[in-house]
Amino acid sequence: MKIILSFFMIPFFLLSQEFSPGTLVELPTPICYNSSVMLSFETLPSGNNNGDYSYNWQKSWNGTNWFYIDAIENPSETSYETDLLNIDTYYRVLVSHNNITLTTNEVIVYVLPELESGVLKEIDTLCINTNSMIQFEIEPFGAELSWGGFADFSYQWQQGIITNIDIGTPAPIEWISIGNDESTYFPDLAEGLYYFRCLVTSTHGCGTVVTDAILVQIMECANSNLTELNSTTKIIKKINILGQTNSNNITLTIYNDGSVDKKLIIK
Repeated sequence: MKIILSFFMIPFFLLSQEFSPGTLVELPTPICYNSSVMLSFETLPSGNNNGDYSYNWQKSWNGTNWFYIDAIENPSETSYETDLLNIDTYYRVLVSHNNITLTTNEVIVYVLPELESGVLKEIDTLCINTNSMIQFEIEPFGAELSWGGFADFSYQWQQGIITNIDIGTPAPIEWISIGNDESTYFPDLAEGLYYFRCLVTSTHGCGTVVTDAILVQIMECANSNLTELNSTTKIIKKINILGQTNSNNITLTIYNDGSVDKKLIIK
């Protein structure tokens, strides 16, 4: 009985050891939203043979249903650059040799959510010498794992100066960098109308986005009495400032008596 059992085990042992499909490299970190990554073998297929291997790359969005990647021109490639990814995606390779097909390990490409700039708090007026600040109403988010650990941004504030109100001027705002790398900004400016916005950068290499601009009037609050427009006041210029997402229109209306009216139109 012992001899018969050994006789049947030997062919199975030889067949199972004919070759190894190799292993794919595990990615150590997630990738940025809408970016790609190169996948490759950590160890190539090997075995007691000198034949060629063929490779069929597959992907899945849940690790259960797998699809062949038609974009690969050469099925014998041992590396593959993914498409631009917006969601987590699984990959594996079917390795074939002498009519035998084995599957490599699965690797998951984790994709960080899209970087969002957040929203600055709307402020109509700031008084001089009151230590008032410009801040976020909705903080920047994205470019971080869903379970946390990546929420880290750098900030570059910008001040917009209205440089030209001539009709037909395509870009009447001149932007200059101001402030420190902080999520708030304390303006120290003379009386006037100023635009502010903030450039938010992912410290993990996932790019830079810019907030929608806000228009703020800075003034001596002791001189803040408002006067109504008289019947002879005429509009000499209207400037529409579109935000980054085009969800808001900030309309600046300049009158011939020097007064300015600001309206925020939410679509």
